Amino acid sequence: MDPSLGHAYLYTDLDQETYAGFEWDILEAIAQTLRVQVNPVVVAWSEQLAALQADEVDLILGAREPLGLDSEQFLATRPYYLSPQRLVVRDPAPKDSVPLPREEPLLEELSQLFGRKVGIVVNSTGAALLEAYNERRGNAIRLFATSNPERLFAQLQAGQLDAVLIDQPVAAMALRQPRSRLRLSGPPLSPIPLVGVVSSQHPSLKQALDQAISALSEDGTLQQILEKWQLWEPTVMSPAST
Repeated sequence: MDPSLGHAYLYTDLDQETYAGFEWDILEAIAQTLRVQVNPVVVAWSEQLAALQADEVDLILGAREPLGLDSEQFLATRPYYLSPQRLVVRDPAPKDSVPLPREEPLLEELSQLFGRKVGIVVNSTGAALLEAYNERRGNAIRLFATSNPERLFAQLQAGQLDAVLIDQPVAAMALRQPRSRLRLSGPPLSPIPLVGVVSSQHPSLKQALDQAISALSEDGTLQQILEKWQLWEPTVMSPAST
């Protein structure tokens, strides 16, 4: 795993001297179901597939999509989370301030973003979505791209951006920050399955992991974990039927 992926996913909790994040909670729940102990091995995200091939680890877990995996070398588990893109906007009437005299309509649909300044993360699903949208509509949305999500949220709160389109786990952490004046708006978009990855030489491990994830979904544990991190979206998240 790579705890440098950042908050919400899987990160180092320095105060508790352990790991945290919704993926860490799911990993611990899987281990408990399988009656095994987690042995964390920190490997940079870009080097994880090579580490798996070299038998340095048994499982990769952390913001990993099944798309693009070589099926002859790697096996993807069933999804443990469907990660959508979410539109983040400023709260038009935060509780600790006086409402503006003229309230603009809340941005909820992509069609409402025409002419607006929208922040995206470079090479993200949200970036691909809006770039494709712009190609069909003559660059109607003014895109601002960066690799730093914190910068996007700061500019959004300062009024320099009208909205941000970003992965829901990243958005959820931004909304939980003190004095946040941000909110989610509109429906979840383009949910992407997140999976664990094992070597194709160990199909029995994939089968065991699939059964554990299925059991966590059926007994409600998966939903409880995602609700804890404000990630449960009943309209898209049903890994058991994926």
